[in-house]
Amino acid sequence: MNDMGLLLSVGGFVVAVVGLVGGIIMRDRQLHKTIDDKVGAVNSRLDTEAANLHNRINRVRDDMVRHSDLKAHTDRIEGMLANVQGQLNMLIQRLLKE
Repeated sequence: MNDMGLLLSVGGFVVAVVGLVGGIIMRDRQLHKTIDDKVGAVNSRLDTEAANLHNRINRVRDDMVRHSDLKAHTDRIEGMLANVQGQLNMLIQRLLKE
């Protein structure tokens, strides 16, 4: 009977250790799943934010290109007008001399 009691107490101890280890493993897996879910949510949010940022950068770049093109055209027109004004002044001076 003594051997049976020893066997039951060792068996109980083994079951308790297996249960404890199993509980730790299950808690660990649950923790890893929670972390993976949170990381997935953060990655999804970062992807969305990155896409929004790229769109905004593209819009600003396009606006700047248009602004640069407009400035170049305006400068060219101002140069042409200054040239025409100079030619008109020369023609007026010639007409006044005659």
